[in-house]
Amino acid sequence: MWNYLLENRSKFSAMIFMLMLSLPLVGHVFLSKKANDVSQLENRSLASMPTIETLLSDWENYSSALNNWMEDNVGFRNEFVALYGSLRDGFELERSERAVIGDDGWYFSTLNDALKMHQGRLPFGGRQAEAWLEAAANIEEIVQNRGADFSVFITPNKHSVYPEKLSKYPVQLSEARRAQVLSARAPEFGVDVNYPITDFLEAKAHRQVFYKTDTHWSEAGAFVGYQAFVRMATEAGFAVDVLNMERDIQISEPVPFRGDIYGLLAISDGEPELIPEWRVRVPREVEERDVPEFEAFGVQATFKKAKDGNGPRLLLFGDSFSVGMLPYLQESFAEITYIYHGWTSPRLGALDLRAYDLVVLQVTERALSSPLTPELP
Repeated sequence: MWNYLLENRSKFSAMIFMLMLSLPLVGHVFLSKKANDVSQLENRSLASMPTIETLLSDWENYSSALNNWMEDNVGFRNEFVALYGSLRDGFELERSERAVIGDDGWYFSTLNDALKMHQGRLPFGGRQAEAWLEAAANIEEIVQNRGADFSVFITPNKHSVYPEKLSKYPVQLSEARRAQVLSARAPEFGVDVNYPITDFLEAKAHRQVFYKTDTHWSEAGAFVGYQAFVRMATEAGFAVDVLNMERDIQISEPVPFRGDIYGLLAISDGEPELIPEWRVRVPREVEERDVPEFEAFGVQATFKKAKDGNGPRLLLFGDSFSVGMLPYLQESFAEITYIYHGWTSPRLGALDLRAYDLVVLQVTERALSSPLTPELP
């Protein structure tokens, strides 16, 4: 037997090699998650497989939707990510391209050049700011022609709210950051841009508005974002019911929470932090359903309608930070259609904009490292 193996070792080596190559495919076919499952490593919904109907109706975008599904659901993806992190640890390689460890147990993502942005090393160049605002102005023109208002809501980076926790990564240049430039220059282009950094800097003196171990704001921070959001709607002339923190919010005792940055660093046994949960004390009765036009492309899309019907109708193109605000926003708007915008690429042509009173593009500050590329009708 041993002699037989030695004589045919090249064949067996090739067979083992092919088996190893095929394992991810086998895992992809038999072990892939259901559409829109939430990744615990990245704290976001995974892309779903595009349907044949999607191929027939929108074949130009089918290949990118299929690629997104493959990347998000490849077999043993989490195991490979963990192995990658272990190898980097074993060889003591730098992991700062995904996240860094700040002071006092705070972790910060470096994806999308978030750390460079914080340090002032990524200012707008050339006509980048103008191009971003011109794209926003094009959206506004289309929205207004259909009888609705349009606003941009920029969620501050965790780095901007807690810069004191990044003492090893100090600001190197004093130039205005991209969010500051856009909010300052927006009036030139007739665009309403809101960047509520002051709200967060004031609120953090009383409560923890971002998770230490996660890229996202905490439930308390989502409420600060909600307050800035409804103020924006009120200033635009809309009558909205506004939640009162003392009257309407129930705050729990601190509970364990383990954030997504552990996943970015492939840390499987990260120490959980303790942080209170925030809930609406008496939530509104809301009808909720999926939006199939977007689900077919693996895009998270949700429609919420309050049973009492009070408030304006909101179309919200947002990212995972918007998801944190939705439990609060549904208390102030009669209808909400939330569409994950695919990293500053909102698909405005897929819905009838005349069905809404207010259209908002919510982007995270670190997303400003990419151009705004809307799909216009």
